[in-house]
Amino acid sequence: GALQSGPVLKKTVRRKRNEIHAVPNAPNDLITLEIPDSY
Repeated sequence: GALQSGPVLKKTVRRKRNEIHAVPNAPNDLITLEIPDSY
């Protein structure tokens, strides 16, 4: 589709980033705990 205007586009990008960088599930124990570099 066509590109959206500034504020709408920013909101869409932010929503997509939040989906991609969603907080990982709580680990069952410390061995399976993984902390992404982005944190």
